[in-house]
Amino acid sequence: MQLNNQQQQLQARILEQTKQLKDSQQKLLDSAEKSSELQDKVDKIENDASLWQRITRKFD
Repeated sequence: MQLNNQQQQLQARILEQTKQLKDSQQKLLDSAEKSSELQDKVDKIENDASLWQRITRKFD
């Protein structure tokens, strides 16, 4: 009976740690997606700035 109780406690800990791991993985995926979206915005801003510089140079 003692061993069975210990096994149940271990299984409960494993399940909790597995849930925490899945939560952490999801947070990492969400962060990676946000990072990618931010990089896209930075790229667009840089492209717009470059285009604006080319346009304004024509009037110098």
